[in-house]
Parts: sequence; structure tokens; C-alpha cells
Amino acid sequence: MHPFRRSFQQERVQYRAEAAICNACPAKAACTPSDEGRVVHRSFHAEYMERVHGYHETEPYKKAMRKRKVWIEPLFGEAKQWHGMRQFRLRGLQKVNMEGLFIAAGQNLKRLLSATGWGRRLWPDGAAGFAILTSKSCTTPT
Repeated sequence: MHPFRRSFQQERVQYRAEAAICNACPAKAACTPSDEGRVVHRSFHAEYMERVHGYHETEPYKKAMRKRKVWIEPLFGEAKQWHGMRQFRLRGLQKVNMEGLFIAAGQNLKRLLSATGWGRRLWPDGAAGFAILTSKSCTTPT
């Protein structure tokens, strides 16, 4: 087959086999019903796509996807469900990026505060302080 036509608008190359060769082929019925020869379309980016699909079969890619499933996707789900990222409130690429970064910063801050224990009371309703005060007053000096 040889390149027959290039369409830069559709970003593809059209290949056409010669009609004489195609019509003489014993497998023509399984290949094409046309008497003008077989036509095949191939994207300009087909080589890149084949390389990417080949990478998808490797073990490092599968490992990365397993990690992504555990570490990254839940954060996107949280942002979508709890922080209103189903749709952006602002318009324009710069404003949308800013809004996404604010949401991510809020998620990171929430995790930092949760890890350090900030904002938690150690004892409910100050019960520990009350217990310490009552135990001191109940003891008699010796």
C-alpha cells in the first residue's frame, strides 16, 4: 500500500492498494468488497499511540495504576463530593487553576491538622481537668 491522500484537517493518512493487485488476491472477499482496492486510514499520531498502548502492558505501568487507585483517585472523589468540584464556579483557565489549587490546599491543610491532632480536645467537656481537681480536694494532707 502507498499513501494515497493526506488530510491535515482530520490528521490522518489514507492508504490505497492498487486495484489490480487487490482484485487478484484470493483473500479479497474477506478484506474488502470494493473493486477499486482496499483503503486504510491511519492517524498521524498512530505510532505514538502504539507506543503508549505498548507501555500499558508493562509491569511498571500496572504498578503505577494500582498506586493511583489507592492514593490519588480517592482524593479526586473527595474533592468532587465534599468540596464542590463537580463544576467550577469561575471561568477562564487561570481562574479554574486557582480554584483547583485552593481546593487541593484545603485538602492538604485538613490532612495536616488531622495528623497533628490540632483542634481536638483530649477529654470530652474538660472531664480530665475536673477529675484532677476533685482528686486533689479529696485527699487529706498528712
